[in-house]
Amino acid sequence: GVVSENVLMTPDGVDQLCTAAYAALMGPNPQDWSVWWYPTTHWTTGAVRADDALKGGGGTGDGFETHRLETFTLDATDGVTDSKWYHLYVSVQRCNSALKVLNECSEEQVPTKAVRIAEMRVLRAHYFFELQRMFNQIPWFDETVAEKDVATIPNNQFSREELLEKIAAEIEAAITSLPQTQSEVGRVNSYMAKAYLAKVYLYRAYEQNAQTHAVTAINKTYLEKVVNLC
Repeated sequence: GVVSENVLMTPDGVDQLCTAAYAALMGPNPQDWSVWWYPTTHWTTGAVRADDALKGGGGTGDGFETHRLETFTLDATDGVTDSKWYHLYVSVQRCNSALKVLNECSEEQVPTKAVRIAEMRVLRAHYFFELQRMFNQIPWFDETVAEKDVATIPNNQFSREELLEKIAAEIEAAITSLPQTQSEVGRVNSYMAKAYLAKVYLYRAYEQNAQTHAVTAINKTYLEKVVNLC
């Protein structure tokens, strides 16, 4: 069966959708073997590639995808990379599902509507930020795009700078609706959003060549924004 959106247009229903988006911070399926091969911690795609960690295990054939990351022999057939892409877009779509219902709710139905929308926009910005810095060119879509149309969106519609600008705009729009503290530990607040926005502007400040990814310039205006946010 399929849960009707009308059923979810209550404080409890909306909270369940929002909780699902938060739960994706551990990975959409955190209890299966995926925690080792495409974790949210980036020990495979970050620490192993940077030589800060070794794959270990029972030889190069044990977790061979991570060995390929370690030795820079990765190609488009790699299943771990594909699964990382899939999981992050599942996470994006969880935020979209929550936002779609929130947009249709009234303040009377969901008194926390404005804050929850802001939380979901920051979370979605996080998932898109992870996608952009891992894959560079990515499809961008929000809750207004029908699920059947998602597959038609190209991955070269926006440049790196344009994607980072959209991510920053998501967080900036959310900050004004977020409280400084939340009664429930772990929910996004304005300080967390400002800290993340500083991180996005730090990445934006180091402009890159689209083909080689070499740093071509350092934007001092963006760096000043980082300092001010921090």
